[in-house]
Amino acid sequence: RYNVLQSGKKCSVEVIGPTFLKVISRLDWNPTLSGKQRYMLRIIEDGALKNTYVLNGVRSDVAAYGGKIDSVPSKGEVIYVEVPAGKHTYEVEFKDSGREVNLRFLIPRESLRNSE
Repeated sequence: RYNVLQSGKKCSVEVIGPTFLKVISRLDWNPTLSGKQRYMLRIIEDGALKNTYVLNGVRSDVAAYGGKIDSVPSKGEVIYVEVPAGKHTYEVEFKDSGREVNLRFLIPRESLRNSE
């Protein structure tokens, strides 16, 4: 499942480490866009900036939104975030004006057993 993140907004997730967090992002692609579209995501760990990623979105030829005919997602761009031991809150911030990005968060199955 993807979470829609609008420009200027944040999306958060809590993770218990040690593990890694896989973040898949897909830029919302409307008919006015072409070529590569650059966008930026900021990863914030427990209130402090951990990293800033500059990504290049490219229109997907195979993915589509269910019930959304005016746009398609870009190909998925992947970010891996190392999560130290203990419970941590991660926020993903998207600041590109007037656009949306779709985010999916994944952790390894064995990390679901981690405890604080």
